[in-house]
Amino acid sequence: MGLLSRVFGRGAPQRGGGEAVPSPTELLYVVGATEGRADLLEPLLARIADDAATRDRPGQPAPRVVALGSHTGRGGQGLAALDMLMAAEARFGLAVEALLGPQEARLLELLGGGTDGREWLLSGGIATLQECGIDARALACSPDPGPWLATALREAFGARLGAIAGMAPSVRCGNLLLCSGGGEAGMRVEAQTRNALIFGPETDEAEILREDGLVVVHARPTGDGPGCGPQHIALDTGAAFSHQLAAARIATDGAVVFLDVDRASQD
Repeated sequence: MGLLSRVFGRGAPQRGGGEAVPSPTELLYVVGATEGRADLLEPLLARIADDAATRDRPGQPAPRVVALGSHTGRGGQGLAALDMLMAAEARFGLAVEALLGPQEARLLELLGGGTDGREWLLSGGIATLQECGIDARALACSPDPGPWLATALREAFGARLGAIAGMAPSVRCGNLLLCSGGGEAGMRVEAQTRNALIFGPETDEAEILREDGLVVVHARPTGDGPGCGPQHIALDTGAAFSHQLAAARIATDGAVVFLDVDRASQD
């Protein structure tokens, strides 16, 4: 995938449904969906730390770092990824804000008794069970596997569940809206549903342009890889199977640079 960059330009965000210039209030790094690939997250966080250290910013605060979900999933190293995010300040000098991703939201729903866990399992949960050392065959032996599964996962995740429960579905930074799913394009931020912010829009975003000057940074699967659109910055790489993970460095002048780790080219 290599190193990509795009400069949107300088000045105030454009309004009226046209291209909007990213205008964060501080230097910002946004990490895409890790999907349980701690082996990709580790070198990417190290690269972000190195990149931030090379930028001459005397008297300025440390850059803000936000990680979009899902953090767990088919990559099978979700617990390790969560541990890495929680310890990023000590290991990399980065205080990372982790946002709630689809797989983490499904896990919380399962633990709350709102589902039998089937959707969580089919969306990468089986890999997480294997990582946790939980025998999935026991699910077939139980007439009501939901409570049994929830108990086993609570024990396996331990204190990590507190971190997951504290994850927000979205954050704002200047005119940027950061969320895993991207939200509904034609809807103001205050009216966004939690599901749209985490899982993505129900409407066809390509047909609806924002009129509020916001740029949405998301990790929703698009099939196009990391890139910039008139009103969005996409960071999905399908990390679990592509062996690639990307982050965007977004400067206050509107410059967007993509940093990536690509294990596919090394195999």
